[in-house]
Amino acid sequence: MKNLLKRLLGGSNSPADSPSHSRDRKDRHDRQVELDALEPRVLFSAAPVEAPENNGAETMEVAPMAAADDTPVEDTEALEQAQTSIEQAESDAAAIMESASAFSAAYDLLQEGTPAVPSTGSDALELTDDVLLQLTDAAAERWRATGLSPEQLTALDAIEYQVIDLPGFVMGTFDGDTNLIQIDVNASGVGWYVDETPNDDSEFQASAHANVLTSTASGIGSRIDLLTVIMHEQGHVLGLLDSGSPAHSVMAGVPDLGTRVLPIAGEAGSATAGSVAGVHFAAVTADGFLDVVDGDTSNITNLLGSKGADGVISLREAVLAANNTSGLDRINLLAGTYELSLIGTDDATGDLDIRNGDLEIFGAGSGSTFIDGGGSGGLFQDRLFEIHGGSANDPGRITVTFEGVKLEEGFLTNSHGAGFANHFGNVVLNDVILEGNVVQSSGGGDLHGGGFWSRGGSVSGSNVTIDSNRAERNGGTNNDVGGGFWLNEDATVDFTNVSITGNHAREGGGFYISDGNFGGSTVTLTNATIESNIAVVRGGGFDNASRQSTVTINGGAIDRNEAENEHGGGFYNNGKVVLNSVDITNNTVSDLDNTNGRQDDSYGGGFFNGPHADEIYVSGIVEMNGGSIIGNTAYGHGGGFWNRGGIVTIEGTAGDRVEIFSNVAGAAGTAADTRSGGGFFNSDSATTTLKFTDFSDGSTA
Repeated sequence: MKNLLKRLLGGSNSPADSPSHSRDRKDRHDRQVELDALEPRVLFSAAPVEAPENNGAETMEVAPMAAADDTPVEDTEALEQAQTSIEQAESDAAAIMESASAFSAAYDLLQEGTPAVPSTGSDALELTDDVLLQLTDAAAERWRATGLSPEQLTALDAIEYQVIDLPGFVMGTFDGDTNLIQIDVNASGVGWYVDETPNDDSEFQASAHANVLTSTASGIGSRIDLLTVIMHEQGHVLGLLDSGSPAHSVMAGVPDLGTRVLPIAGEAGSATAGSVAGVHFAAVTADGFLDVVDGDTSNITNLLGSKGADGVISLREAVLAANNTSGLDRINLLAGTYELSLIGTDDATGDLDIRNGDLEIFGAGSGSTFIDGGGSGGLFQDRLFEIHGGSANDPGRITVTFEGVKLEEGFLTNSHGAGFANHFGNVVLNDVILEGNVVQSSGGGDLHGGGFWSRGGSVSGSNVTIDSNRAERNGGTNNDVGGGFWLNEDATVDFTNVSITGNHAREGGGFYISDGNFGGSTVTLTNATIESNIAVVRGGGFDNASRQSTVTINGGAIDRNEAENEHGGGFYNNGKVVLNSVDITNNTVSDLDNTNGRQDDSYGGGFFNGPHADEIYVSGIVEMNGGSIIGNTAYGHGGGFWNRGGIVTIEGTAGDRVEIFSNVAGAAGTAADTRSGGGFFNSDSATTTLKFTDFSDGSTA
């Protein structure tokens, strides 16, 4: 029916494949439906006018002729029948005219970018697969002109496309696993500009960048250019990832209203077709580095249309607008430093609060995109992000993903978590660095989690670096714990390729787990480096102080950490720890306080395992499969390992034995400070099982 009406209107089946579509749109509005002369007895779908019955006679009776005085002789039944047929024909003709007119107007509106928003009626016009496909070839041709490999050309031709009502502020998606591009039905309510001549850019004007074109024309300036979003998603097919840099790249995210962004020559030249897996989608870009709120943050759509006097979108504006936009939202960041500076306690100032709906924040890479709080010397002096993800009884209400960013220099003196505070949400970190974030107490309550505090909820991801964060006291007697990371209230952590280095706290220099409320926390680290962290008291690298919690480390090293005054230079455990192919090397427990005149009461240079008996829980359990304990030092007992009343199993294999050697106990070096168990010290009715384990190469006591 649609194609018939378009033929009646004089149009073609494809607005993109005919020169006739370059004519002015006004011609189409003014065009009238032209009808050919019809058979005398056929009026559209009306029934033909029937002749009177002849009842089988050879001749047919006809209506009487007019009398001599020209007075007509009426056959009432025949006239009524004819009149009815005529009225029906006129009605049918009017209906078709009305449908044709409605289709013409609706088609033109869609072409001009009017949002295809479903209405309450059943015949609401939406962006369709047919209209979408009219632009996909033109978009692919733009990419072909940049120079593509044969594999990329083949990949472009194999894409499937679909129009769908996508969730939240998502314009389009590409699924690398199914090779499917999906486009939102109405540009998340903003409205598409559907170019009827997509092979040229005559509707746009040049900008400061040769590949960025703009228009303020009616029907374009307030819409999202559909061609640009299609090209963005096709870039994923060619092997390009989302990129916040440069801002004028077609891969940077959702374009500004009335803006067309084109691929540049060679842009996909180094990419590999088919290398992008999973789902990727276009999103809003925060292109303002200063901490300013002067745009309309009532939702993302309004922010795109009203950015404020500065003409850009700040990170804070994007987060505020995302909080006011339901569903999944995404913010792309450019290469550069986003400086937080607005001081206060509401959402428009202070730390960036994420409250409503799932959110993804993607940077140009952790070595290129920085979110900076200014540190202790700055005016901001607040944490960077606070995630309000639920409660103990209702956790995981939102999921927040950070990728390709460095989060640095948060400074907090009144709460926990200077980099992050996660309240029962789900946080995903991929290619993220947490560096130089500090919580500092000064005589009030304890403050914990310099880099990250997760109060329940879950934290997961890969390629994560937690470096040089601190939980420290500035006077007073506070016990600030978890320099790099602090967990409490039954949280879950699962990291792959994680580095926890150079962090500092009273306890748990790198990582600290507190007792939970129910079943304890669960931490899984795969390919982990826990290195050069310092605790003033105990647990230089890692302190699992929770009797209910379990830590599993699959591959990696616990190396060169230090506890300055008590136990567990590399690791302190009160719960359960499983180590698979982990090397515990070069860690130290000192005894710097010297309160008893000797430096000999700090134990477990590499690992300290605490009591296993409790009224409710069984704790102090260690299972070590493979790996080694080498070169660790304790000023007291147990240079390599001290098992104080716990249960420890260390087991290698016949071909890969666990080596415990070159560890030292009583390291202060005086006769009075000499202690026992250079390699391993077992005490307080502890149970230790060793299989395929060697003590060799000068482990001393």
